[in-house]
Amino acid sequence: MTLLELLVKELPSRGGWPDGVERLEQYPDGALFDGPNYQSNFKFQRADDFGDDEVTREQYEAALVASKPEWDGEGLPPVGCECEYETKFDGWQPVRIELIKSEGIAFTWLSNSQAYNGLDCVGVQKSGSFRPIRSEADKRRHETMRQLSHSLRANGSVTEEQLNRLYADVAAGKIPHIRID
Repeated sequence: MTLLELLVKELPSRGGWPDGVERLEQYPDGALFDGPNYQSNFKFQRADDFGDDEVTREQYEAALVASKPEWDGEGLPPVGCECEYETKFDGWQPVRIELIKSEGIAFTWLSNSQAYNGLDCVGVQKSGSFRPIRSEADKRRHETMRQLSHSLRANGSVTEEQLNRLYADVAAGKIPHIRID
């Protein structure tokens, strides 16, 4: 495993890239260093490219983004995943999963509001309170489906399948003079 691969695998659970450090190399004992400015207090296995490679912060961040797994909403969101957490009073708020242990899930609030900022954690029993972040198109579709459902069910019963078919027909332009922006 290369030094870059080791850093992407190990640093997120250890607080991420160290503050003020521009590049990292590895000592023979596995510790990380940046010249005389920084030395880690933890050790990794020795990288396959030990002694030949240094990793910059930019390289690390690009590799970290590329390595982030997609989450389909099943089970727990993986570490590094940006998703939404359902708050008690303010609906869904964006978060990034930082750590998952048997005791709980640690995450960082991404909305930068006074009520929701910094690091937070919940017990694993709250895992159902996380969902993937929906795209703008998904949000518009959800709102349209909600309004269609409300309107059609006021005049009788309609199934979810019928609503989905109606939405698909409107979205495909099969119903004249009606379109979804």
